[in-house]
Amino acid sequence: MLRFTLRQLRMSLRQAVGGAMSIVVATAFIAAAMAGSTVMDRTIENIMAEPYAGADLVVGRADFYDIQYLPPTAADDAAAIDGVRRAFQSVMVVAAQVDAGDRSELTEFRATSTDTGLATWPVGQGRQPQGADEASLAKSLAERLGIGLGDQIAVTVLVYPAWDEGYAAGDEGAAEPA
Repeated sequence: MLRFTLRQLRMSLRQAVGGAMSIVVATAFIAAAMAGSTVMDRTIENIMAEPYAGADLVVGRADFYDIQYLPPTAADDAAAIDGVRRAFQSVMVVAAQVDAGDRSELTEFRATSTDTGLATWPVGQGRQPQGADEASLAKSLAERLGIGLGDQIAVTVLVYPAWDEGYAAGDEGAAEPA
């Protein structure tokens, strides 16, 4: 009887250790999945917040899906407030066609600030655009178009923000009051 009891105890111990190991592995998997989810959330938050890293205050729509835009004078209105040293309004052009010679690409454009404290994207080569007739392109887009620093491109705005005053695409895609 003693031999039978010891054999059962050894068999039960193996089963208990196996069960405990499966619990440890499952718990480790859940912990790793939660840690990975947290890292992904923080990374996305950092990517979304990067253009506003130098700002003390960001004004915008509370509802991301509400396709209404701030008026084009919003930055000027904000700069007129006491205590505001500088203001910049980033306007996303949803879609534009870029032509360089016989090559063409559809892409997105965003207005940038000439104020380095409010620069929205880092520049790898060259400098931030200084006027409405300049653009900074992603390296991969420039390579696909076969262009370099200082080359001429034509931009045709296909979709653009619609403010209350109504803006329309003008010659070469420049946004002008309608």
